[in-house]
Amino acid sequence: MCDDGWFGLLWHLCERLEPLVAEFERNTGEKFEVKQKFGGLRFYTGHTPWHRGPTPAPEAIHRCIEDADAEAIRTCEICGQPGRQRDMQGWMFIVCDEHADALAKE
Repeated sequence: MCDDGWFGLLWHLCERLEPLVAEFERNTGEKFEVKQKFGGLRFYTGHTPWHRGPTPAPEAIHRCIEDADAEAIRTCEICGQPGRQRDMQGWMFIVCDEHADALAKE
């Protein structure tokens, strides 16, 4: 699950990935999944990480995912403003200063 701050980032990624993933899924029968884990975006085919799936994803898919991951690691997942990775009581988040303060108070 991802918060609203990454909506634009994920929308753009999905537009880039849609034709590539559709072809990959048709050819392999595997499904892609996206979620937040350890403060960053994670992509899965079936129940395995995208880079370790039974069938390696094409290089074009890897590039799209790497670009989105690089953007996400510096984007507040709550509001979309610049952010950084922070440990919030044992949970990793990418958040701006404002949302780090709000999360610390919860």
